[in-house]
Amino acid sequence: MSSRHEVKFVVGIDPGSGASSNTGIAIIIPQTKEILLLDELRPTSKYDNTDSRIYTIAQQYKDALESLSEVNYNEVLVVYEHFVMKGKGGEILNRMIGGFLGHTKYETYHVSNLRVKAAISGTGAADKKLVAEGLLHHFRDNAAAVDLIAEAIKNERFDQTDALAIALAGYWEYGSNFYYQTKKESKNEGPKRRRNRRKTNE
Repeated sequence: MSSRHEVKFVVGIDPGSGASSNTGIAIIIPQTKEILLLDELRPTSKYDNTDSRIYTIAQQYKDALESLSEVNYNEVLVVYEHFVMKGKGGEILNRMIGGFLGHTKYETYHVSNLRVKAAISGTGAADKKLVAEGLLHHFRDNAAAVDLIAEAIKNERFDQTDALAIALAGYWEYGSNFYYQTKKESKNEGPKRRRNRRKTNE
């Protein structure tokens, strides 16, 4: 059997570079389409050394995840987007943030930016606004969520909507992989069970 658990809370993180763009974070309850958090972390200066920037961003992630401290950690999935960035220190920063998230108590999952865009908008070539509009469509039945997304679009806070898209797309992909892996395991166990039954009857 797979060790993956039932997810009730999803954290979406858009690592960004922490320099030219802010770092977005979103927390959702996917089953009820609720948005618990839609925000950005304080940007770090591109003139700071990479170690300092990683520490600052990691500390902010830690503070943001504190809102889930009373929740069973087995019910939380943290999804982050991996994107190879141009510019000195950019890719290192992204990889190190992913490494930090991988050492939290929560299960983590990473997706590529192209898969996020395709899942939410239908095309991997979508811009940030088109992705945000795809989110409006998905959350259309939850007025509070729509208001949050619309406000972010109005103020061009696309790092926030990117984080939300990452949470949603990652949750879908994680669930899909879980389904197919479980199905594969079940299929592989079938013949084994039949052989065991024959041995028992003999």
